Amino acid sequence: MPGKKTIDVWTDLTPNVLKIPGEEENYKEFIIQEFKKNIDDIIKRTKELPAIMTHPGRYSNILLETRQLYIEGKFYSCVVMCGITAERIAQDLLRVTILFRKGKMGLPPTAEQGKQLEQIPLETVRELLIATKVIENDLKSQFTKIAKLRNKYAHGRGRNPHKDAIKAISSLHQVIEGTVSVFKRFDIKNGKFVPKTKTQNKSSASKS
Repeated sequence: MPGKKTIDVWTDLTPNVLKIPGEEENYKEFIIQEFKKNIDDIIKRTKELPAIMTHPGRYSNILLETRQLYIEGKFYSCVVMCGITAERIAQDLLRVTILFRKGKMGLPPTAEQGKQLEQIPLETVRELLIATKVIENDLKSQFTKIAKLRNKYAHGRGRNPHKDAIKAISSLHQVIEGTVSVFKRFDIKNGKFVPKTKTQNKSSASKS
């Protein structure tokens, strides 16, 4: 008809369909088939990730979620989560830096102090950690790379999610190796964790 207009509409009616009796079983079968179809890619991406062994912290769950997003092929979200994980690691390290003074245990930050710490920009947190020698200056570029990618995708400007997810994951794991990895300060000898010497720590840091 003259003057009639058409519009494109994106829909996801799955939640409504699942309310129909019997449709849940059909959807379960659909999920199983989709998983089987993608299983080779899932295994491939799992093999691409570095193995990790880190000290536990508030970043642990989001680190695992970040890796899982990559495994599942959710690259856009993965890039953003890499940035969030790096920020959480940096914030946790800052708390530890404040807690330990001159090698002695101090008082933990109060709830109010904790809120203020969370407001410090990542760039400032990173510089504080470098200045106090909690992390090596070499890691600065990795934090910066992750932050730039995170900002791009957090604002919907990403154009190459798979390629950028690989970059972000790579930088994140370099940050992990230089911060919260168990192997930053320990080696495994005869099945036991053995503290590294200062010389070994400097050597491993220079490779970060």
